[in-house]
Amino acid sequence: MTILETPIAVIDAQPFQRNLERMAQFAERSGIRLRPHAKSHKCSEIARRQLALGAVGVCCQALGEAVAMVKGGVEDVLITNMVVTPGKLAQIAELARQSRIGLCFDDEEQVRRAGEVFAARGAQVDAYIEIEAGGERCGVESPEEAVTLATTIAQHPSLRFMGLQAYHGKAQHMRSIAERRDAARDAGGKALAVKVALAGAGFSCERITGAGTGSFAADALVGVLNEWQCGSYAFMDRDYGENDADDPQFEHSLFIAATVISLRDSFVVIDAGLKALAFDSGLPLVAGRPDLSYFGPNDEHGRIDVSKARTPLKIGDQVHLIPGHCDPTLALHDEIAFMRQGQIEAMWKVDGRGPR
Repeated sequence: MTILETPIAVIDAQPFQRNLERMAQFAERSGIRLRPHAKSHKCSEIARRQLALGAVGVCCQALGEAVAMVKGGVEDVLITNMVVTPGKLAQIAELARQSRIGLCFDDEEQVRRAGEVFAARGAQVDAYIEIEAGGERCGVESPEEAVTLATTIAQHPSLRFMGLQAYHGKAQHMRSIAERRDAARDAGGKALAVKVALAGAGFSCERITGAGTGSFAADALVGVLNEWQCGSYAFMDRDYGENDADDPQFEHSLFIAATVISLRDSFVVIDAGLKALAFDSGLPLVAGRPDLSYFGPNDEHGRIDVSKARTPLKIGDQVHLIPGHCDPTLALHDEIAFMRQGQIEAMWKVDGRGPR
C-alpha cells in the first residue's frame, strides 16, 4: 500500500471503471445520448475515458471547464449556463473554431449579446433554450416565452437552434424513487409542452437534454429527454449515496485521503479540513469504517470521533474520506491520484478547476 502525501484526491480504479461502464451501457440500452457533466470531475482525462465508452461529448458549467475540455481533445461541449460578458463570449467564439460548442439562453438580451459577438468573430454556436424544469433557477417559464426566444435566436446566423435544456436540479437529491419519478414526469411534461409549441411555430427540437445521476432512471421511464447529463455517477459521493438506489447502481470511487497527525482521548486529528473537502452537502464518511465519524473541520484539520472505534487509529495512519459533494471537493484539488489495488497508477490533472 502506497503511503500518500495528504490530503489528496484519490480514485479507486476498479469501481470507477465499473461506474463508467454501467452508465454507458444503460444509456445505450435506453437509446439515449450520454453527455456526462464535466463539472463533476473537471478532468479531461476522465472525459476522454467517458468518450471512449460512447459519450457524445461533455457538459460544462463554467467556461474554464470548457476550455480545459477542448484543449484535452473533446470535440463537442455544451455549456449548460448563460454567458453574457464580452470577454467570455469572445473566448467561446474561439473555442467554437476548434470544437462544437453549445450555450444556453433564457432571455432575448443574452441572445443579442452572444449573437453579435459570435458574428463579429465568424463563429457559430449551438443555442439551447433552457426551460424552468423545477429547479427554481434559470429557464423560461412558458411555451410562449420559448417560442419568442427561438424566434430571436433565428434572427442571428451565428446561432444554431438545437433544442432544450431541461435539467431538474432539485430532483437529483430527492431520496425516494417515487419522488424522483414524480419530478421527472413533471419536468418531462413541461419540456414536451415547449417542444409542441415550438413545432407549431416551425422550430424543431433536435435535442432535449437534461437528467442527472439522481433522476436519469426516472427520466428514462418518462421518455421525453434524448440526452442525459449525468456526472456524479462516476464517483458517487456521500449525498448521492443516501438516495434510495435505482438501477443501475453505482459505487463510491472518489476519496480524499488524509493522515492522522494528532491523538486525543476520544478523537484524532487528521490533515483534511475545509481546504480539502466541500461541506455544502454535509460531512464526509470514513470509507470502510462505520465505527468512525468525521466532525469539526477547520482550514487544515478535521477530527474523527474514535469513541466507538473497533480498532484504534495511530499517528501516521491514513484514512479515505467519501466527500459529501464531489463537484466542489475536486475544485479544491490540482491533481487526482488514480490508484489500483493500493498503488498509484497515474496522476491526473484537474485541468478544469477554478471559478471561471
